[in-house]
Amino acid sequence: MVSYNPIRGCVLGRSHEKDVLDAMYLLLQ
Repeated sequence: MVSYNPIRGCVLGRSHEKDVLDAMYLLLQ
């Protein structure tokens, strides 16, 4: 399972869109 962590996302260079998709995914759980 992927945990939503915007700080980690920035460190790993993940796009903001991916972070938003992760958040939406968690909201649908």
